[in-house]
Order: sequence, then structure tokens, then C-alpha cells
Amino acid sequence: LVPKHTMSENSIKSVLSERKLRQLSRRGIGHQLHYVSKHLKPSYLWDLSEPAVAIVDECIRRFNDSFNTGHLRSVQIGDCDLLVCNPELTLQHLKDVVFSNNVRFVDVSSTQRQPSLLTTLPSDLEVMLRCLLRQLDRFSLEDRKLLRLDLESGWNMCSAFGVFLGFPVVYWCSVESDSNCLSMEELKVLSVRCPKSYDGTENLDSGASNEVYSFSFPLRLEPELGGHVRCWFEGLRTRFADLELTMTSRVCCYPTVAL
Repeated sequence: LVPKHTMSENSIKSVLSERKLRQLSRRGIGHQLHYVSKHLKPSYLWDLSEPAVAIVDECIRRFNDSFNTGHLRSVQIGDCDLLVCNPELTLQHLKDVVFSNNVRFVDVSSTQRQPSLLTTLPSDLEVMLRCLLRQLDRFSLEDRKLLRLDLESGWNMCSAFGVFLGFPVVYWCSVESDSNCLSMEELKVLSVRCPKSYDGTENLDSGASNEVYSFSFPLRLEPELGGHVRCWFEGLRTRFADLELTMTSRVCCYPTVAL
């Protein structure tokens, strides 16, 4: 792990604007940080193309101060993405994926005629997950607010992000594959939502701000994956009964699917 350069307080103030923070709040960023803080999801993926790292840091600082918690941290992945995570939860989740097989991986390599369920982890996927696990393990012992994950060429970051975000089903494709086999494939898209706001009151915003999870899997694999996803969701509902979580689904089909 390589420490990210720490900006001075004056530098942060110079790039930070109250207007930008209000815009982020309206987009539901606070809800996402709340879900991570409450262990409802292991991490939240923040696209660094907008906003800047300093604004992300300030949002996390304000959230930690407001809710009297200091365990939300940020991990930069490459140049364009950043994870806001609870290190302990994310680390435990990675361990469960590697050692307990609690996530199903779907092979969508373009060399295949159609998607298929992987029964064992491909060696390159397991190597990547174990490497990320070691880095996060070291991160959990550090007292730095922002660190950068070292990436290796050939890693399937689509799979890595799916794992980090806590999806019960994650896509994977071989490094030799330059695309995927999801073109015109019927996909079951699932959305887990929370109607509650930070203080437990009803959230009047029915848009994307209260979406906790959104993921998909090929409809043809419903017999193999349907029960697994339902069991995963029931586990969430049991652990977070006070949040009144709901899960909806729809079937979509696209000419091309970018992972």
C-alpha cells in the first residue's frame, strides 16, 4: 500500500465548496456513507472523475464527526476510483469470499457461447482476491486516512469491484477475453432499497438515493442463482429488520453490456 499524499487543511478549504457538498447530499451520498457505517454494505464506490479527492475526504470527515464514528476510511484504486469503506467489515467480507465461498461468480468471457456459473475460483481470480486481502489487512493496521491499492496488470477489476461492493453474484471474464458474452442476454436486474433516512424516519426521496444495492445476473442462471440471492437478501433483512429493506427485480436485454 502506498500512502496517498495528504493535503493541508488550507488546501482542502480552497477546493471545497458548500454548494458542492449540498449537491452531493441531494444525490444521496450521505445515505451511502450511512449504509457503509451501519455494516449494511462493505463499501461504496466513488468515481473520482467528480468530485475531487479533497471533497470526498471532507464528506467522510463530516460524516464521522456528525455520527460520532471514525471508522469510515477511503482507499484509492488506480487513478479514477475510490472506495469509502469500513476496513474491518471489508476485510472480513473478502475473507468470506476467499475462504467461505459466499459469493457466486459467473463466467461471461467472450470465448463462451453463453454465461456459466463457476464452480471453483479461477487461479487468477483467487490470486487477485488474496493479494487485495493482504493489502487491506495491512491497511487495517495503519492509521492513514487515504491509501492506494497496488494493482497488477491483468487483474479483472470488474470482479474486484463486485466483491468490494458486497454483491452476492459477481461477473468474471478471462484476461484473454476482450469483451463479454452478455450481448442480447436476458439479465435479471435486482435492486435493494431502504425507505429509512439516517434518523430512522421515512425517506421521502424515492430515487436512487435510497438504493443500497443494484446488481444483475443472467436470467438463464435463475435456477442456480435465484435461491442464493434470496437467501442473501433474507440475511440482510434479518440483520437489519428496523430498516424495512425491499428487493425488486426486472428483466433487461441490451445489445452491449459494459462491465
